[in-house]
Amino acid sequence: MNRIIKILIVAAIVALILNDGGRWAQAVIDLRGSTGQVLDQAALTAHRSSPAQLAGQLAQAAAIQQIRVTQYAITPTGVRIWTEEDVRGTWVVGPYMALSRGVPFAKAFGIPFVVTYDAEVPTR
Repeated sequence: MNRIIKILIVAAIVALILNDGGRWAQAVIDLRGSTGQVLDQAALTAHRSSPAQLAGQLAQAAAIQQIRVTQYAITPTGVRIWTEEDVRGTWVVGPYMALSRGVPFAKAFGIPFVVTYDAEVPTR
């Protein structure tokens, strides 16, 4: 009986790690791809757009990709953006992060955690 309980506990821990780790890894992969697409679009028009126009284009392209642009910079060599995306469906990490920020226990299980990424694309 003790052996079955130990096996079930180990299986549950493995399932938690695989689920949360897989969801995080997939979110990072998706965010990198989406950020790349947003940057490709921005690079085409960055040299002839004002900063306000570029910000609008970045926000619009990011909304299509379902990510958030938190900041951007026009550098002498290109356009750099910082993006973020929610990771939903985690069983442990999301609620843990919410609880560590002071969210009440009853609400902690519906709050995703966020992954961030930054990248730059040359404009010339």
